[in-house]
Amino acid sequence: EHWMPDREHIQCTFPKCSKKFSSFHRRHHCRLCGGIFCSGHCSKKLKLDIEAKVDEDNGFPHRVCDTCFEKYTDEQSDSETEDIKREHWVRDKDASACMDPTCGKLFHIKR
Repeated sequence: EHWMPDREHIQCTFPKCSKKFSSFHRRHHCRLCGGIFCSGHCSKKLKLDIEAKVDEDNGFPHRVCDTCFEKYTDEQSDSETEDIKREHWVRDKDASACMDPTCGKLFHIKR
């Protein structure tokens, strides 16, 4: 029900794409945002649950647009970067000095 109706668009809704839909160029709905795209801008897949929410553990692969795919992978990348920073902070606590990865400040540890 969150999908755009097919008849609302005669061409891909991806910014700066002007590919018109026809018998040879089908419409593809992004299962995450519901937008209508050409195959070139809606070919990636993410695991989604029945409510069209990303679920890497229990979801099934569904077609998503480039924008939704990039947004999700950017969020994952940011989250993984924060996890790595936290691991680095904990691991370096045994050293004589360590740097806080969030601000770059060096702390000297007295033993």
